[in-house]
Amino acid sequence: MQITSLISELVSRGKRSMFQAIVILPFWIGAVFASPAEEPALRTEANVAGFPWTTNYGRICPEYFDAADARLGYLVEQGFTP
Repeated sequence: MQITSLISELVSRGKRSMFQAIVILPFWIGAVFASPAEEPALRTEANVAGFPWTTNYGRICPEYFDAADARLGYLVEQGFTP
């Protein structure tokens, strides 16, 4: 997975501020306010691989969790503790 420039910038900013830990918010926080059928621009739980589940919550999408794992791996490589 390609690490986006936004993530790289946030990591650099965190290092300059001497942060050592990352708070991880679960994807379902945005799901409280949006359903899979809503306009994608209104939904907040997507990452670069898409949404964590299919429409109508039919099944989870492993690609979503693979992308999350890659981001966490990058953060750990950079010296942060999730």
